[in-house]
Amino acid sequence: PGPGVNVSREQLAAQAQFNRRGAAPSVLPGALSRAGGHGSLLAQYADPDGPAPPPMPKFVSAPPPKPSFLKKPPAGFGAPPRTWAEWKRAMHGIKRVAGGDNYAILLPLNEFEQLLTFGLQTEEPLLRDRNTRGNFSNPGFISALAFYRSLFAEGLAPLASAAQISNVWTEFARGYFSFYFSGPWSVGDFRSRLPASFQSSWATAGVPGPTGLGASAPGGSSLAVFQSSPHQEAAWALVRYLSEPAVQARFNTIVGDLPARKSAWDIAQVERDPMLEPFRGQLERAKAVPKVPEWERIVTEMQIVAERMVRGEYTPETAAAEIDRRADRLLEKRRWMMEQGRAV
Repeated sequence: PGPGVNVSREQLAAQAQFNRRGAAPSVLPGALSRAGGHGSLLAQYADPDGPAPPPMPKFVSAPPPKPSFLKKPPAGFGAPPRTWAEWKRAMHGIKRVAGGDNYAILLPLNEFEQLLTFGLQTEEPLLRDRNTRGNFSNPGFISALAFYRSLFAEGLAPLASAAQISNVWTEFARGYFSFYFSGPWSVGDFRSRLPASFQSSWATAGVPGPTGLGASAPGGSSLAVFQSSPHQEAAWALVRYLSEPAVQARFNTIVGDLPARKSAWDIAQVERDPMLEPFRGQLERAKAVPKVPEWERIVTEMQIVAERMVRGEYTPETAAAEIDRRADRLLEKRRWMMEQGRAV
C-alpha cells in the first residue's frame, strides 16, 4: 500500500491476490454488505386494460389495493415466478401486454452478472482441476446459456448494452422493461428516483432457478488491515467501529445496503421492509464464485462470447467450448504456478 494507508476496502474478487501476497493478515467478511449481488430481481408487470404506457402493479398473491392497477394479470402471474419455466411464461405474458417496442427483461449485453447468475444454478463448478481450467462445457452451464439466448431470440430482452439505456429508472417506470437484475442497494434508488405515484407499482423477488428459487453470487468487499500499517491498534479500532451492529444499521438507513452482520438486521428492521425481505432468502442460497485472481477476466471473456452467441455466431455448446478455451488461456500461468507449488 501507499504511504499512510492503514485500512483498505478489498473487493471479494481480489482476496485471492491479497491473501497470496500476505498483504492482509485478517479480513472482516463483508459479503453481506452487497449480498445477493445481481441475483435478486426488481420486478413489475403491466395492467392489460391500462393506458399506454400502462401502470405497473407489483407482485401480489392477493388482489392489489387499487383495482385499476391490475384488473387481469398476464398469464403466468399471481405470485413471483420460482422456476425458469414459470418465469418464461410470465415474461411472454408481459410482452403481449407491453407491445413490440417494449420488453419483459433488461439483460445488458456488456454485463456478465446476469449470465453468471444463471450459470450458478448448475451443480457443477465453473472451474475444474483445482481451478486451473474452465468447466463451462458442463450440461448445467450449457442449459444456462440456452436459457439466456432464448430470452433474446424470443424477443423478451432487447439487444442492448447498458450504455444504450439512457436512464434505467425512467425506462423501468414507462414500461420499456419489467424485470431488472440488481441488489439491495438499488431499493433506495427506486424509492428516490421513481415517481411517488409509481411507488406501489414495483417489488422485489428472488431470482428463479431451473426447478425452484435459484442461487446468486454474493458481491461486495471486506475491510483489510495491512501488515505494513504502523497504526495497527487504531486501524483495528476503525474496523471494529464500522462493524458495530448500530453502525451497520445506520449505514442501512443511509444507503440501503444490507448490514454485514446479521445481528444488525433486527436493529435496522431489515426483515420488516417488504422490499428487502426477499434478499434474506437469496443470501441463504448464495454461492461463492471461484477464488482465483483471474476470475474477473474470465467472466468478462464469458460475456464477450455470450454476446456473440446471442447475435448468432455460436450455439450454446460451441459458446461453452469457446469460454473454456479462453479460460484455459487465462489460467495458464496459474497451472504453471500450481506445478511449481507457488499457488493455492
